[in-house]
Amino acid sequence: VSCTIGQRTVSDPYKWFHDITTAGAWLADDHIDLAMDLLRDRAQRHPKSFDVHGRVILNIEFLRVVTIEYQSLELMGNEYTVPEYMLEWVIGLSPSVEGKSWEGCTHMYIPVCINKHYVTLEIVFADSTIYVYDPDHSCLTQCQLEQNLESMAVIVPMMARRAGINVHDRLRIVRNTTTARQSV
Repeated sequence: VSCTIGQRTVSDPYKWFHDITTAGAWLADDHIDLAMDLLRDRAQRHPKSFDVHGRVILNIEFLRVVTIEYQSLELMGNEYTVPEYMLEWVIGLSPSVEGKSWEGCTHMYIPVCINKHYVTLEIVFADSTIYVYDPDHSCLTQCQLEQNLESMAVIVPMMARRAGINVHDRLRIVRNTTTARQSV
C-alpha cells in the first residue's frame, strides 16, 4: 500500500520510515527530496520567516539533468545551447522549484549524492562559486568533487545567464570546512 507525504508517493511506507528512523540505514534520494520539498513548503506557508529573497532550493534530480546536458555539451561543443526544458527550472515551471524563478537569485542550495555520500551545494552567484558542505571531509577528495561537479560548474552559469544573473562561465568548486553546527 502506498501513501502520499507532501507531494511524493511512497510505495512502501514501512520501509521508507524504517530507513529514515533506523541508525545505520541508508537514506535514499526520496528522503532528501522530501526534506527539500518540506523546506520549500515552509517558505511558501511562512514567507516572513522562511522565504529568503534570492534563495532557491533544488532537489536531487537537478544534478542528474545537468549531468545529461553536460554530456550533450561535450558532444556538440560550441553548437550547444541550453534547451527549453532546462529553462523550466530557470523560470520556475519545474515542479521541484514550486514556481520560484531564478530571477534575482543570489544563492542556490542543492543536495547531491556523490559515491553514495550526500553533500550540500551552495552556489553563490556573486563570487561564481560552488561551496560544498560535507559533514565527513574524509569521504571525498577535492579531485572527486571537481570531477563529479564539473557539469554543475559549467551548465549552471549557462542557465543563470538566461535569468539575467551575472556569473562567470565556470563556477569554482570550494570545499567549505565549516561544520553544520558552526554555520548555524
